[in-house]
Amino acid sequence: MKGVCAIPGDGIGREVIPLAARVLNILAPDIPVSWGEMGLTAYNESGSFLPERTIRCIESYDEILFGAITSPPPYIRDYRSPLLIIRKKFQLYANVRPVERLLSDLPEMDVVIIRENTEGLYSGIEYLEQDGKRYVTERVLTDSGMKRIIRFALDYAKRNGRKRITLGHKANVLRESDAAFRDMFYEMAEGSGLEVSDMYIDALAHDLVMHPERFDVILTLNMYGDILSDVAAAVGGG
Repeated sequence: MKGVCAIPGDGIGREVIPLAARVLNILAPDIPVSWGEMGLTAYNESGSFLPERTIRCIESYDEILFGAITSPPPYIRDYRSPLLIIRKKFQLYANVRPVERLLSDLPEMDVVIIRENTEGLYSGIEYLEQDGKRYVTERVLTDSGMKRIIRFALDYAKRNGRKRITLGHKANVLRESDAAFRDMFYEMAEGSGLEVSDMYIDALAHDLVMHPERFDVILTLNMYGDILSDVAAAVGGG
C-alpha cells in the first residue's frame, strides 16, 4: 500500500518524527501515515522493543519514517536490537548515506557512503564461554551478501551519474573475509565504465577528513560504514 509507517522511537525521534509527519501532510496530504512504536519507549509501554503491530505497520506500507532508539539498561539481558531484526526480516541490506557540506567555508564534499546493512560484526551472534569470562562475537559475511551490496553500489553509481567508487576494507588483517570482498568488487566492477579503487579503512577515514573532495561513492561493510558515515557527517558540518 502506498503510504508511510512513522516510528518515532526514543529520544530526539519523538521530537523530529511528528514534525516531519506534519510537513509531509502539508506537502502530500494524499499520502496516508500510520504510526508504530519501537525501542525503549515501546518496551516500557508494551514489554516489547518491537511490538507485532509495528511489524504489521511496516509490512503494510511502502516507506518507513524512523527516528531513533535508545540502548536499553544493562539489566535487560534478552535485548535484541529491533533495527537489526527489521533489517534482516525485510532484507534492508543497502544503507545509502549521502553527505554534502552544509557550510560554504568547509571543504568541497559530495560523497555517498553505501554500507552493507545485514552482515559483518553486526550479525547479532554473540555468546559467552569459559564460565562467562570469554566474550565472543562472530563476524559473518556471505558470498551472496557481499555480491548483492557490490551490485547495488555499481548500479547506484551508474543510475546517479557517479564516476568513481572507492572500496573500504581491512584485507591486510582480515585476509579471508575482507580479501574476498575486495576481489569480488574488482571482478564485478570490470567493464562497468566506473573508476574503481580500494583503500584500507583506516587510511580511507584519514583521507575522508583531510581530502573529502577526492571521494565520490564509498562502498564498505557494516561496522566500517557505521563509523565512517558519522565521520563524514562531521566533516560535512553535521
